[in-house]
Amino acid sequence: MPDISKQDIHLWLVRECEVNDPVLLETYLTLLSDREIARYERLRLTQDKKEFLLTQVLARAVLADYLDIGNPGELQFERNPHGKPYLPGDNKPQFNLTNSNGVVALAVTAGTEVGVDIEYLHRKVACLNLARRYFTPDEAQSFEGLTEASIRDRFFDFWTLKEAWLKAYGTGLKTSLNTFGFTLGADNITIAFTDQLDEKPDDWSFLQFDMEGGYRLSISVNDSPDRDYKVTANTGIPLLGFSAISLDLRRGKIR
Repeated sequence: MPDISKQDIHLWLVRECEVNDPVLLETYLTLLSDREIARYERLRLTQDKKEFLLTQVLARAVLADYLDIGNPGELQFERNPHGKPYLPGDNKPQFNLTNSNGVVALAVTAGTEVGVDIEYLHRKVACLNLARRYFTPDEAQSFEGLTEASIRDRFFDFWTLKEAWLKAYGTGLKTSLNTFGFTLGADNITIAFTDQLDEKPDDWSFLQFDMEGGYRLSISVNDSPDRDYKVTANTGIPLLGFSAISLDLRRGKIR
């Protein structure tokens, strides 16, 4: 069982292109719940099916290891009113999932609410249009005068942070993106809320990384920004094994 403390954030990453064994994929299907199977079968595209399958099995395989459960298919999940899955009961790990362009990521903490988002930096996005439409006025203003490359960087900085916070908060995109905003320093990230949200900036902490292959990954935790987290990242294939990798810290404090 992985050892995890309150200062730890564990990241588990799977690259879809590395999981191609049809026998292994069939084994993954046996681990899904009836609800997950039904959702899997509703998907039409082969790529969407594989992405969904790997996302569910990554969570099941890794969390079963934390809980010393031999069969990941035995894990029972519940969902909050907005659909965010969690493990019922006391003293259970908190987790969150994300995927983008062939990479699936799982973030795990010892008990602190966590959200994670990963985005592929080279996908086609109308960055300025989306920023002006959905971000706060201050965030949108921060794009003025930037080069095209810097605009794209800034957009994915904000977008991954917003997604990560919404997922940690537990509502997803049911909360408007312009009801909270970020300020980005050279090595720190701060959040501010409008009156529509009864939240305190000092209750939230953020980390942001660059990942090989052109990805940006952001993490939000419902904890003091004064805490220095230890982040460990692993990549591999569920049920077969994982190995440690390094991520490039973009902003935030780690130890």
